[in-house]
Amino acid sequence: MASGPIVAMVLSKENAIVEWRALIGPTNSLKAREEKPESIRARFGTDGQANAVHGSANPADARREVNFWFPNMIVDPVPTVEESNTYVTTYITPLLSKGLLELCKLKPENPIAWLGTWLLENNPNQPAATLK
Repeated sequence: MASGPIVAMVLSKENAIVEWRALIGPTNSLKAREEKPESIRARFGTDGQANAVHGSANPADARREVNFWFPNMIVDPVPTVEESNTYVTTYITPLLSKGLLELCKLKPENPIAWLGTWLLENNPNQPAATLK
């Protein structure tokens, strides 16, 4: 897989595998020159096997390869925009909206500190019992 020095890296974003593979082009550098002349493999690969760059083919391969090169790295899935929006809308927005409304009414001198304290005091996930 390597004929000289390499640089290993992990790319993380939504659709990272698909977008990276589009950027690097077809596996065979000769084919890449015909089909995607601006791709990395077309520009830097030398033939059908020495193609200059690797990209995982799918999420399972990516996880295996990341664990090989970076064994201590935590590999968590990146939430989709929809999952993130649902989480924020469900768990953050209701309480934060109440706090921001109160903040606007009171207009404290240090609004960030005030809001932080308000969120701590109004946290619906506070322990039901405290030790004294």
